[in-house]
Amino acid sequence: MNIQNLQFSKTFYAFLITFCAIFTLSAQSYSTSGTVKGRVKVAFDEAVQKLKSGDKDGALRLLDEALSTDPKFIDAHLVRGQTLRSLGRLTDARSAYQNALAIDANYNPQIIYALAILEKELKNYVGAIKLFEQFANMPKTSPELAEKAKAQAAECKQLQANPNMEIASKSTPVPENPKPLPVMTKPQVMSDNINSASQSQYFPSLTADGEMLFFTRNIGSNFLLNEDFFMSKKVNGEWQMAQPVNELNTKLSEGAQCISADGTTFLFTACSREDGLGSCDLYITSFKNGNWGTPVNMKELNTSSWDGTPSMSGDKKLIFFSSDRPGGKGGRDIWYSRNINGKWAEPKPLGGNINTQSHEDAPFFHPDGQTLYFTSYGHDAKGRDIFVSRRVNDSTWTDPINMGEPFNTDRDEWSPSVSLDGSTLFFTRSDDGVIKIYYYTLQNVKNEAVKPKQVTYLKATVRDAVTKTPLSSRLQIMDSDAGTVIQTGETDNSGTFIIPLPFGKRYALSVNQTGYVFFKQNFNLTKDESADKPYLLDIELKPLKGAAATPENNSGITLHDLNFALASSEPLPESMGELEQLYGLMNTNTSLKIAIHGHTDNSGSAESNVTLSQKRAEAVKKFLTDKGIAADRISCKGFGEKKPIDTNETEEGRARNRRTEFVVVSY
Repeated sequence: MNIQNLQFSKTFYAFLITFCAIFTLSAQSYSTSGTVKGRVKVAFDEAVQKLKSGDKDGALRLLDEALSTDPKFIDAHLVRGQTLRSLGRLTDARSAYQNALAIDANYNPQIIYALAILEKELKNYVGAIKLFEQFANMPKTSPELAEKAKAQAAECKQLQANPNMEIASKSTPVPENPKPLPVMTKPQVMSDNINSASQSQYFPSLTADGEMLFFTRNIGSNFLLNEDFFMSKKVNGEWQMAQPVNELNTKLSEGAQCISADGTTFLFTACSREDGLGSCDLYITSFKNGNWGTPVNMKELNTSSWDGTPSMSGDKKLIFFSSDRPGGKGGRDIWYSRNINGKWAEPKPLGGNINTQSHEDAPFFHPDGQTLYFTSYGHDAKGRDIFVSRRVNDSTWTDPINMGEPFNTDRDEWSPSVSLDGSTLFFTRSDDGVIKIYYYTLQNVKNEAVKPKQVTYLKATVRDAVTKTPLSSRLQIMDSDAGTVIQTGETDNSGTFIIPLPFGKRYALSVNQTGYVFFKQNFNLTKDESADKPYLLDIELKPLKGAAATPENNSGITLHDLNFALASSEPLPESMGELEQLYGLMNTNTSLKIAIHGHTDNSGSAESNVTLSQKRAEAVKKFLTDKGIAADRISCKGFGEKKPIDTNETEEGRARNRRTEFVVVSY
C-alpha cells in the first residue's frame, strides 16, 4: 500500500517506457530493449533495477558495459542520455542522444524534442531552434506538441537576441509585438490545515457535496511507515484542520482509501492484518447512526497478491482497484468487480488499453459513470503520470490521455480525484521530499476530453411531517426512460442521503417508510440549464396513523406522475412507477384501506367528466388488485370537475385539476 515504494526516477521512465517498450522493432539493423539478448540484456535489466533504487552511477556502469558489447543498442543510449542529464552532465547527455539519432533518426520523433531541450539548456539556441522547428513540422507530431515546440523555438529566438531576458511563460509563444501575458494558473498546494510540513499525505477523496475530504497521512518516520486516515470538513468555503479518523486507524498501516459519493461507504487498503489474505487487502466499512462500523475484509475481491487503491462508482455497483495478481498484463493492473444481486462478482482486469506491462494504480471512477482517472508508468508517461479514459462498456475504454501540463511534471503525480461537479482535480505530488495534496480548477483546461461529464447531486433530509424530526427511510432512484433501478439504500436515523445524478437522463426518486405515505419526485436532467445547482430537498413523510379522512380533513394525496391519454382511462407507460409506489405502500402496510378519487378539468360535459374520472379511479384499483391487493381495501369515486384545486381558465390550472388522488380511509 505504501505509495512511496512506487516512486522512482521519472527521468528514467520517460525514456525507458516511451522510447523502449513502444518501439520494439525486429527488422532493423540495431538492437532495442525488446530484441537484445544474453549478457547485454542482463546488464540492461540490472541497470533498470539500479535506476529504480536510485543508484544512477551503478546504472551508468552497466549501460556502458552493454554498449561496449552492442554499440547499436539504441535504448541503452537513450536511457544513458537521460541518466546523464539527471546527473547534470549535459554535454555527455547530448552525445548519448546524438548517438541514438545516428543509429535511427526515425526511431521516435520525441528524441529530437528531448535533444532540443538539452541544446536550449546548453545555450546552443541556434541548434535548439532548428530541432524544435524540425520536430514541430514532423507529420506524426500532435498539434499540442507542435505548438509546444513552436513556443520553445520562439523563446530560443528571444534568448538568442537577448540572453539576459526572462521569458514570461515557458509554454506560451512570444508574439512579434509582445503584450502583457495573463497570469498562468498552476496547481495549488492545499492549505496547512490539510498538508503537514513534515509528514506526507496522499489519496484525497471527497463526498459528492464536496464538504468532506478524506486522505491518508504517514505519521511515522522515514524509517517507519505508519499510515492513518485524516478527514477535514469545509466550513464557509474553508477546509478546517484535518483530524484523524480514530474509529478506523490502528497501530498498523491503513490508507489508499475512497469514500462513496454519499459519504456512507468507506473502502481502503490495509496490510499485514490477521484476517488478511495477502500482503495488502481491500476492506470496507459503513457509516451509520453517527459511527463507522467494524471494517470487513472483502475476501471476494482479495487474493494472496497485493490488492489496493479502491474506487467505487457513484451508484455503488462497481469497484475498481489495483492488483499485481496473475492474469494481468504485468506489474500492477487495474481490475474491477460488479455488484450483482448484492454480491461482488469475480474481479476482471479492466478492458481496453488501460493496463500495460508497467504499473497502473490509484484509479478514480467519477460519479458521471464514464470517466476514469488513474496513475500509470506506462503509455507515454514521463515517470508516474495521471491519465484519463472514458468508459464505453466494461470491455471497451477510450485510449488513455495523458493529462499533461500543468498536472504532470518531471516529478511524480498520482492518486487523482475529481469533484463531482467536475470543477476541481485533486492529486498528490512530491514537494521537497514531502508528499502534498494539490488542486487545480479544470475550467482552465481547454481539452474537454480530460474533464468528466456533467453530474449534479440530490441531497435530502427525510422528516416526519408532524414532529419534524429526522426519519430513517428506504430510498430508490430509477432511470425513468430505461425503467431500471439505479440505486437503492436506507438512511440511518439522521434521515440524510446524497445521490449523484449524471446528466442526460430522467430520474425518479422514491422514499418509503412503513407507516408513512411515500414520497416520489422526478428529475429531468436532459436539459443543460438544470446544471446550475444541486437538488436540496427537505422531504416530509406523512404518517398514516391519524391521516384517515374526516369531514375536517379529507384532502387527498395526489399521484403527480399518474397520467392518462386524452379522454382515456388507460394509464400511460410512464405512470407505472407511481402505481408501483402505491402498490408498495399497500403491500407494506397491510391494514391500510384507501379510496381512489378521480378528478378532471371542465372540458367536455359534466356527466362525461364524472364517468371518465370514475373509470380512471377504477383503473388504479384494477392495477392494485391484479398485483394481489384485496379489493375490499380499495374504494373508488369519480368527482369529474366538481372539486377543482386551481382555475380552469389557464392550461396550467386545468392540468392541476386533472388528477388522481388517494385518501386514507383507515389504518
